[in-house]
Amino acid sequence: MRRHGASVFSCLATLSVLVKMFAYTKVQIQEIFGSRGMVLIPKVARYFKAFKFVGRGIPLKQVSAADNLVVFTRCLDENEVDYFLTGGTLLGAIRQNSFAGQPGDIDLGILEKEEKRMLELEPTFALLGFIRDSNYRHFDDKLVFTKWRTPHVDIMIYRPIPRDNVEEVNLFRHRNAAGNEYVCNIDFSKPRNGSIFGFEFPVPTNSEEFIENQYGKSWRTPSAAKHSLIDRNR
Repeated sequence: MRRHGASVFSCLATLSVLVKMFAYTKVQIQEIFGSRGMVLIPKVARYFKAFKFVGRGIPLKQVSAADNLVVFTRCLDENEVDYFLTGGTLLGAIRQNSFAGQPGDIDLGILEKEEKRMLELEPTFALLGFIRDSNYRHFDDKLVFTKWRTPHVDIMIYRPIPRDNVEEVNLFRHRNAAGNEYVCNIDFSKPRNGSIFGFEFPVPTNSEEFIENQYGKSWRTPSAAKHSLIDRNR
């Protein structure tokens, strides 16, 4: 009787998996026909982009993110815009010299004085395929540039905090998408780079302090879920 029950349970579990697979496949097929096959372009493109990064150990699922990071920051360098890694991108660079899991976006930071220049470069970014997509909510302290069906680029704007009519050199604020104000000390007294798959990018001198302020004292240890994700992507 127990064997029979276990067999029925196993069949039901298998059937459930097959139903979910069918539903997922159906959505994918509808998406392909609905876009006249255009949706396949980013999926295929990453295989060609992978040739650019041969020997760097970049998981295939992270190739598009790596390419967007390199292309976008190269444009910033060429146009002399000062930027630095922030958020999850900074976390990955400092903790493991790669991305912290499979990135859905690229996190870059600029100081308020670079904001005007960044907005002036919108036409240049558009030529590279990065646009300020109207489908995204844009906030005063965050600019979002999307490249179709690839990880978008988030530009976090950090604004100096005035105190007694004198601006503290290293103290900045950033208001996130939820409207919560995030205050942090950003030190650029000594030039420092962080590495992502061998590519070097500017980071705050006090990156460890900056990360701890955002992610807590346990930031050096990946969560079990994110750690397993990283392993699967390699």
